[in-house]
Amino acid sequence: MSPGEGKGGDTEGVRRFWRRLGLGDEWLRAVCHDNGARLFGLPGT
Repeated sequence: MSPGEGKGGDTEGVRRFWRRLGLGDEWLRAVCHDNGARLFGLPGT
C-alpha cells in the first residue's frame, strides 16, 4: 500500500491525514486552490 492509499481511496486517505493534523478541507482548499490561483493571477481570489 502506498502513502495516501487506504479505505475510501487515495483522496479520502489524504483528507484523513490532514484532519488528524487538525487541518481540514478549508485549509487544504486555501493552500492548494486559493494560493495557486493567486500565484497565477486568476480572478476571484
